[in-house]
Amino acid sequence: MTVMSLELEVLQLSCMFNADPVSTYLRAIFPVFLAAAVILVALRIKKRKHREINVFLQFCNAMGSILNILLISILLMTFRPFLCYKHPGTAGASLRNYPSVVCDLAHGDFLAMVVAGILTFVLIPLPFLALAVYSTCKYPQKMSQYGGENFLKATGFLFFRFTPSRYYYGLVSMTRSLLVCLVPVVIIDDGGFQVLCLTAILILFSQVQMYLHPWRSHKTNMMDGAQSVILVLLLVGSGLTTQLDLDKRAVATLGVVGFALMLFLVLLTMMNTVHRILQVHPFYPYFICHHKADASAQARYLKMLLDQRGLVGQGAFLDSDHLQDLDKLFDIVKTRVGILMTYLTRGTLTRPWCCGEITTAHRNNVKVMRVVTPSFIPPTDSELAALQDYVDFKSCSLVNYGITIEDMQVALSWFLSYNVGSVELQEDLHGNARFEALLHSIGTYEKVNKDRPGHIMSNTSAKMINSSSAKLAAVGTAMSAAVNNIVNEMNLDGCLLVSADPADSEAIAAANILVLKIRMEVFQTLQCETIELSSLDDCQNNLPVHRRPMAARCAAIVVVMSRGTLNCRVQLQTIAEAVRAHTPTVIPMKTTGFLFPNEEYFRNILPWRLDRRRGGRSHVTSFFRLIALEFTPHASDQTLTAQCTEVVSRLACKPRKLGATGATDFERPSITVEMPPPPMLSTLEKDGSADFSDAEFELSSDICAEALEDLENAKNQTSEEILLHAQMLSNVLHSNV
Repeated sequence: MTVMSLELEVLQLSCMFNADPVSTYLRAIFPVFLAAAVILVALRIKKRKHREINVFLQFCNAMGSILNILLISILLMTFRPFLCYKHPGTAGASLRNYPSVVCDLAHGDFLAMVVAGILTFVLIPLPFLALAVYSTCKYPQKMSQYGGENFLKATGFLFFRFTPSRYYYGLVSMTRSLLVCLVPVVIIDDGGFQVLCLTAILILFSQVQMYLHPWRSHKTNMMDGAQSVILVLLLVGSGLTTQLDLDKRAVATLGVVGFALMLFLVLLTMMNTVHRILQVHPFYPYFICHHKADASAQARYLKMLLDQRGLVGQGAFLDSDHLQDLDKLFDIVKTRVGILMTYLTRGTLTRPWCCGEITTAHRNNVKVMRVVTPSFIPPTDSELAALQDYVDFKSCSLVNYGITIEDMQVALSWFLSYNVGSVELQEDLHGNARFEALLHSIGTYEKVNKDRPGHIMSNTSAKMINSSSAKLAAVGTAMSAAVNNIVNEMNLDGCLLVSADPADSEAIAAANILVLKIRMEVFQTLQCETIELSSLDDCQNNLPVHRRPMAARCAAIVVVMSRGTLNCRVQLQTIAEAVRAHTPTVIPMKTTGFLFPNEEYFRNILPWRLDRRRGGRSHVTSFFRLIALEFTPHASDQTLTAQCTEVVSRLACKPRKLGATGATDFERPSITVEMPPPPMLSTLEKDGSADFSDAEFELSSDICAEALEDLENAKNQTSEEILLHAQMLSNVLHSNV
């Protein structure tokens, strides 16, 4: 312990060297520089055998580890020239470690030791602490950049012991060591006051450690807290058993400061409580209640559409963005929500949190809207009677929130009754049109029920909305030939395409989330005018078979792999064409629920999923060997943004050169759009395939004519704008009223 505290006089070095105080102090400093030289020589020798090592990085880490362990000892050694004790009476003061040295700058030995102490602090602790502060501040930035592993190799002594979210705790630990060493320097000849200050510092940092839990191991966190408690007990015990000169005035001052601080904390708590009561909390017009396993991407995309279209003021509430306040979800539903939107999938009503939110809305007269998907099967009367078996209460219990099974039975019976209106997710629509139609139905539904009191919403209006959407879907089917002509003539060179299973709503939503998040970043970060974004399957399903190899001419293709990807012919053929061309950058993105195929799939199932005339089995096999990016729709918005940014980092942004001249192709061919004859709509009515009123026919004709006219005027624009017009036309045909 004496050697660790740099008290080398235990080795009786004064017998061989000078015994004066200045020489003794300098000998205590020397081991630090000696250790640095030894480590450097050892690393140079090691590099002769292992030439791949980086001497500088390993030297920084090794020297940092030694300084971190001996920080308190080095600081105490540096502060020795400033640790004085007063002589009895008025005879001056002397250094505590060197009583023969008088604390007076006129004394030569004292001046030499002060200069040596300042130089030691400037050469060792100060650069070390400055480097620790700089490294801690730069840690998030370095970890998000290429080459971050070199930064970690040099500064691992600061971060490897702590969890990634508590990377800064190494700096907190150094601050505690510095404050402990400054106590005897600032407080002189007052042992009792020193004990009080040291106890306060240890208790304060012990509270910080227990709150943060910074160590990677739970046992290490427990040991660190126990160590602080033992040190406090030792300090208190030593103060009780030692004759200490206690300055009553200093103790009284410390007591007043402590009492004032306690009073301030009580007052601050009261003010915070009053502020939270009077604070205007954000009001959410929609609270999207959903089952994460079945509809996390659909709920996220619906929220993004609502926010983007401006149908809501503050934005829809999604619990994935507020994971730190899950216990307050019921309070939010009760007081800060306009409409509880329940996105009903197969397992929504089996989740206790969803049932609790519906029960809370029913109790407090909050409006409720049902969004019914094709996978939803309502519970039967017998299942409602045995709700304890139907709902999965193993994951959590709602009794602590004052919600009983009887309350949920009453609320669910009301929820499934005729009193609660609903809108439907129309499975007969393909691609993004499915969600655009749903978004329109929600907006119309809100307008119809805007003035209805309490939680009563018209179910008749919902039927009218769904019926109108179905009618216009028939109009869209009749006009699909125009969309086919648009996409057939489009040059997609340089585009970024996102492929998803067109039959899977969750996959379509995940693809559209990706497109919305990276659209601007592709243009701003990569600064490339040749990459344009679109949703591949929104247009590819409208293409004839001989035109689908257009995927091979794109700059990049992102394949969203979902549960149905392995059985989706469109996606598999797209993958095969892209890999065969070797030109586009193919980026696989794995969503929750996707399982990579085994050998049996490649041998027995894949050949039946591909076009036998064009093959592609080996290309699909090569695709699944690529490293896939993770995409977790149930995560928070920040996590999704970070995952989508990884896609941008993989993109190859290079303009294509065409022809013998090598000129870069940035021009797009003109697009000819043939206006369908007006009798097409009237034919539907005569044939009885759709029951339209005259007003609806006139409105539909005007909508189609206006959309096609805008598309004709856009023929000289970029493919990005052309494809947006085509998608708008498709959405108008399928989802507008």
